[in-house]
Amino acid sequence: MLSMATILDPRFKNIAFQSEVAVEAAITQLTTEASKQVSNDSMMDHSLDKDSRDITTCTDSLWEGFERKATPKKAPSKTEEVISSEIKNYLEESLLDRKKNPFMWWKTQGQAQFPILAKLARKFLCIPATSIPPERIFLKKGRIFSEKRRLIKT
Repeated sequence: MLSMATILDPRFKNIAFQSEVAVEAAITQLTTEASKQVSNDSMMDHSLDKDSRDITTCTDSLWEGFERKATPKKAPSKTEEVISSEIKNYLEESLLDRKKNPFMWWKTQGQAQFPILAKLARKFLCIPATSIPPERIFLKKGRIFSEKRRLIKT
């Protein structure tokens, strides 16, 4: 997950990785997640289409099976090409200034240029930067200060 958040951060992209192997692994993982995202989106579109078809007359349902067979299916390689192209173009684009907000970049520029990756960025960039809940950190600090206070009194 950390590699996904890193590669989707327009300030770092692929330069934050230790090795080329790590970069390739992150790109592969990004491609896999993008494919899942596209298939989930298409399934949602299909279910919405089906719901709208249920509202139509019964005679339309008679032809539904024929239309499904007659409608050409998109080749999966076309989808993979679109995803690969989007990732390639994203990685070739210049890095965002380190002090700028990556969320605003995805909202303003990234959404229009890289719609598939923008959905993934919303999913992976919201991951907290720490694996320790903040309450636990403050609790530990409180114990340290209590220990120091106790030592001062004696």
